[in-house]
Formats: sequence, structure tokens, C-alpha cells
Amino acid sequence: MVARNGKVVLVDFDNTLFFTDKPTRLATMEMFGKALGRDTVRKMDRDVKRQIYELAHSKYKWHSTPHSFLIRRLKLKKGSKIVIMTARSASLRSHTLDLIRKHGVRYDRLVLRDEKAAALKDEEWKLQQIRKFLKNYESVSYYDDKEENIAYVRKAIGRSKRLRIFQVLPERIKEVER
Repeated sequence: MVARNGKVVLVDFDNTLFFTDKPTRLATMEMFGKALGRDTVRKMDRDVKRQIYELAHSKYKWHSTPHSFLIRRLKLKKGSKIVIMTARSASLRSHTLDLIRKHGVRYDRLVLRDEKAAALKDEEWKLQQIRKFLKNYESVSYYDDKEENIAYVRKAIGRSKRLRIFQVLPERIKEVER
């Protein structure tokens, strides 16, 4: 039997821990002369998307707003490691940490996507990370805003008593049925 650590909470960053649509709209305004929404940006070419997000999460990062309810909830997770797991490029580490620290977010570790994983879709990369944590922890809670990420993880992992999944919405957090 493999000895596992205790509990870990994996929290997505963009539009989960922080609402980041405004920085994205500001970046698209600068780049294209018009503010584009999240769904439009998600459908764009990978390289263009990367440029938008790099600009949004560096130059316009201070326009991100914290999800106060989720941040308070994390502070109450005594005995759990808190890992902020974001598909953002590792080049955005310092900008991401600026926001985390400014808003007093409790965390033990920040995991960003490195260059080797740049070709993976967000949900593929997150699934890889979740599997690593499931190997090392007896209990994993995963918080994300994107339904497609959640569905991808649920389909790939199936039913697991050790994994709890939560969809984070602007007005509430709901546990996804196992």
C-alpha cells in the first residue's frame, strides 16, 4: 500500500479564484480596437490567445477582482494543502503571485503550465496534474469554473471517493455529483 499525504485543495485561478474577464477585454481592446468576450477569445488561434492572455495578465492584472467567498472558504480549510493550479504560462508567475499576495489568498503552492506542456489543452494539462495529486494525497478537492474542464476530468477519472469536484460560479460554489 502506498502511503499518501492528507488532503489537498486544487484551485483554478482565472474566473475561479479571480475574475479575469475585464483584463481580457482590455487586452483585446488594445490589440484589436474592440473588447472581446471570454467565449470569443477561447475560440481563437492558440498563439493569438496566448498573446491576449499575456497582455491581460501582466499589463491589466490589477483589473482582476478576487472571488471573496472562495478566498474566505480557503482560509477555513484547516489541515489541507492549498494548491493554486492554473494553465497560465509559467512566464506569468510573478504577475499571478502579485494578485495572490495583494489579496491575502492562503496557498501552499502555485503550479503553472511550463513550456513542455504548452501544446496541451487546458483540460488535458489539468487532468495530468489532478492525477499526480491523486497518487500522492488521500483526498483531493478540485475547484474550477469551466464546465468543460470539470466534465473532462469526471469522464477520465470516473467515480472516485478520493476526488471531490466543485464548480465555482460568480454567485455560488456547487459540488458536482460523483
